[in-house]
Amino acid sequence: MAVAVVGGSLTAAERPAKAVTQASGVVPMTLILSALVLCAVGVMPEAHAKTPGEVDIGETVPEATLQGLNGPSRKLSEFHGKPLIINVWASWCGPCRREMASLERLAWLKRARHFNIIGVSTDDDPAQAKTWLKQSNATITQFIDTGLQMENMLGASRLPLTVLVDADGRVVEKMYGAREWDSPESLELIRKAFRTRPHTSLCLHTGSFDRRRSSQTRAQTAYGARISVPSCCGSSGPARCEVRRRWVMAKDLASLQILTPRLLLRPLQMPDFEAWAAFTADPEASRFLGGPQPRPLAWRSFMTTAGAWHLQGFSMFSVIERSSQRWVGRLGPWMPDGWPGTEVGWGIIRDCWGRGYAVEGATAAIDWAFDELGWREVIHAIDSENGASQAVARKLGSELIGPGRLPAPIDTAVEIWGQSRAAWRARRAALSTVKDA
Repeated sequence: MAVAVVGGSLTAAERPAKAVTQASGVVPMTLILSALVLCAVGVMPEAHAKTPGEVDIGETVPEATLQGLNGPSRKLSEFHGKPLIINVWASWCGPCRREMASLERLAWLKRARHFNIIGVSTDDDPAQAKTWLKQSNATITQFIDTGLQMENMLGASRLPLTVLVDADGRVVEKMYGAREWDSPESLELIRKAFRTRPHTSLCLHTGSFDRRRSSQTRAQTAYGARISVPSCCGSSGPARCEVRRRWVMAKDLASLQILTPRLLLRPLQMPDFEAWAAFTADPEASRFLGGPQPRPLAWRSFMTTAGAWHLQGFSMFSVIERSSQRWVGRLGPWMPDGWPGTEVGWGIIRDCWGRGYAVEGATAAIDWAFDELGWREVIHAIDSENGASQAVARKLGSELIGPGRLPAPIDTAVEIWGQSRAAWRARRAALSTVKDA
């Protein structure tokens, strides 16, 4: 069966690799080499062939269970209520790999709060898909379709395929072939398809701006993805743009938000308390955070953390899962009196462990601490038995500095991990380009 690249997309003539795999359990090496070579060089386009059960533009996507690849399995209907971008890809598809970086950048744009982005791998072997996701440092929620269900439903006769689904679950657009999803043309296409309002230049971080930045500062973000953060300079005048390495005022807190592909970080709000109390009462989740807290003590720790925002100008953020809008933890800058240093810490609810939320959120919080608070270093005070947090610190690029001790009433020996601002920025620069596998 012939394999061809169509306009930057790979068509596998009804997926020959998968058909051969299912029939004999072996994919001929010549077929794999042919796919890779043609995927790289490209050939003449061929007509799109409908897949069995394909949902056309204007039709509603039926319910389906999505098998989690870098997170839990989900029902497709769970994404209803907000427009959805579905990217169908495979690890063996060069155009798919090249396109993935622009989808990551798209997910970091502030306008991405108006829609969700997910990926669906068509790899036969989940391990291969997971290996490539790990190598590419992808953070978008990914699923795998080993049974052809989503592939046929969406019409993935060529890869990559990107399907735009409105908030009611209707297909509004299908695009075959790789494209730069954060380009002005693609952003306008998304806006028209989802009928969102034109983008206006809003600041990602309110309360601290640098007039030395250009009107479109290229700010480094987690995992090598990048986001354009408009500065507030220009017609607003220097009064709004002055460098404010001092305290964030209370009037700014209501609008202070940091968006990552899957999370929203913001100061604590009163409705967060019930989830906070449940988190601090969980023996496993609080094991290395001072132990379980009864509700009155949880109230005091909640108010202390919230009050630090008003009196100190920074504190732990509430971590909100964007797809569900639920509170899933707290993390961010923390430096009480007598603390061993300027810390960025984290704590995630137990049923979200293993999803990479601590790394994703802490990365954004460290960026904020260095860029907006002017910190010169960050530390992480970690119990010597807390292997999970040590792993997070390593992924952040921090190193073990030495022993330390937290002040009373905690009065506990800890390991101090950390890194300098210069080391952080050097590492971030090195990860600025997502590499192909």
